[in-house]
Amino acid sequence: MLTKIITEGRTSVEVPIPDENSSFPPSSVAVFYNPAMKLNRDVAVASIACFSRNNPEYTYLDSLSASGIRGLRIAGEVGLATTMSDWEETSFGLIIRNIELNKLTNCTAMKRNAKCSDAGCQF
Repeated sequence: MLTKIITEGRTSVEVPIPDENSSFPPSSVAVFYNPAMKLNRDVAVASIACFSRNNPEYTYLDSLSASGIRGLRIAGEVGLATTMSDWEETSFGLIIRNIELNKLTNCTAMKRNAKCSDAGCQF
């Protein structure tokens, strides 16, 4: 998998290089990263920063992390302890590399499957 380093907000992230000839380039690689969702992630980071400002005990879980971009930004830019997980081995490896790239000590990476049903969610 070919990758490149991009910066979003104050966070650097290694992401896969998609096939630009694909009808939806983000889905052409083993690890999903959609640059078109940057504004969505910007709003999420700002919202979580405001919501958690007076609650330092809050934590953040990203159970379908892929590259880890959202969880990394929450950990680095908001400062919340963050757990990121993905079931797929390539994604899990990229999450680990991205935690190291950003020198984040408030992140945990897990290789797990998130399962939800009418009875609730397991993680």
